[in-house]
Amino acid sequence: MTVQLSLKNCLSFAVGACVVGLALITLLVDPQHLSWARWQILVIVSGAVAICALIWQTTIQSKEDIDREERENRRDQAQKDIAIVLAQLTQVAPKGGQVTQETNRLEMRQIDPPVNFDGVKYFNSAYQSGWTAEVEKRIRVAAAQNVSHFSADEFYAKFIGTGLVAYMHDITWAYVWKSQVLMLVELNRKGGWLPLNEAKSFYDQATIDFPAYYTNYAFDQWLNFMLTQGLLLRHPSDMLEITVRGRDFLSYSAHHSRFANERRG
Repeated sequence: MTVQLSLKNCLSFAVGACVVGLALITLLVDPQHLSWARWQILVIVSGAVAICALIWQTTIQSKEDIDREERENRRDQAQKDIAIVLAQLTQVAPKGGQVTQETNRLEMRQIDPPVNFDGVKYFNSAYQSGWTAEVEKRIRVAAAQNVSHFSADEFYAKFIGTGLVAYMHDITWAYVWKSQVLMLVELNRKGGWLPLNEAKSFYDQATIDFPAYYTNYAFDQWLNFMLTQGLLLRHPSDMLEITVRGRDFLSYSAHHSRFANERRG
């Protein structure tokens, strides 16, 4: 059994010890002696310590809740921005080789959703710096070095597609918890489908193994993280289905030797 001692745990222990101590005083000390100064001082000190510990613990918990909410909001917004750009960019580049205007029109009809990328607007509003220019220059050099294997368009599309997908999976890995990875693995093992109550069993076990992490983290929040990451779908029947991105996340993690036991929560 792993014992995790944190400041909040110590404060909880202090509050509990004070409460038990006050209860034992009333049970074990002769009522006639409770008026003695030493017992009154002990009662007052125990009560004061318990109150201070509760206030301190509440302050810490409040700060953790605010920090967690801010991190989740930043993560969700970043994911939305990345998803929009990925959806646009992964459809822009042709497959390589000689591309005519007619070929472009045929490919555009086969793309769903259709390409709707305003490059001028995007690049005018995107962050630009000297480092950006240096990276662009190096990518052009890399494309020229590989011209015997890829056309310029093919190289750029592959470079961007591979990089963006890797980045999105890395962001998911940075925030995902052990219980969520275990649930996703089980979902994939069972052919991509899992009843909601079976998925909740992973959450319930995590609240036992990592109680400090789940004090103010409800099951709906736990599930919503995977939904907003595009790892799974929730059907009206309360069946969960793994998505292409969910399977790809597991494959990407295995490719980089990342496993659930490396995560907490």
